[in-house]
Order: sequence, then C-alpha cells, then structure tokens
Amino acid sequence: IAADPKQAESLPGNPDYLLAEVTYAVTHEGALHIEDVLSRRTRFTIETRDRGIEAAVVVGKIMGTLLGWSAATEKKEVKNFRLGIEAEFAAEQQTTDEAANAIRTAVPSITEMPA
Repeated sequence: IAADPKQAESLPGNPDYLLAEVTYAVTHEGALHIEDVLSRRTRFTIETRDRGIEAAVVVGKIMGTLLGWSAATEKKEVKNFRLGIEAEFAAEQQTTDEAANAIRTAVPSITEMPA
C-alpha cells in the first residue's frame, strides 16, 4: 500500500476487503483464479449478499495484470465465477441434495471452459 496507495481501496461489495488482498493472494499465496481469491483467500463468498459477483470484475483485472492474462482469459475467469455463484443460488432452491448437486456440478471447472 505504501508503494501503491490505490491498493488501500476496498473491493466492490464489501469494504472489509482491500485491493491489496487480491494482490497478496496472487503474489504471495499462489492464487490463480478469481474463485480461489473470493472463496478461499478471503471469505467474500460467505460474507456478501451477492457472494462476490460485483467484485469479480475488479478482482479479475488485478489478477489479469499480475498473471499476464489476455482480455479473453480475464473475461473467461469472470464468467466462470459468475456461473458458479449462480449455480449455488439455484442449488439452494432445490428440495433434494441430488437436484442441488446436479446444478452445482453442471458448471464446468475453469480448466474445462472453452476460451
């Protein structure tokens, strides 16, 4: 933050998390995907109403810069994260574990998604 004061800004949707936390997750913890940062490196997905969908674009831009992503990869990452969260919301509306699991597992992993 001392080197780049912009890193002290909050991520959209939750003022408790800073841009610097995304940078740290990539540079010091090996995070490679938006889902990893918002679900595991922070608790964004359980602490925000939209589970991080609003923050995903900003997280993607930070990660893309640090990891050298193309615009297409950045867009793919955001889309994959959004699809996963939307599947979680839909799964929660199901009345059986089987139906919920079918919805959740229908979302391909980021490595299975076409470019």
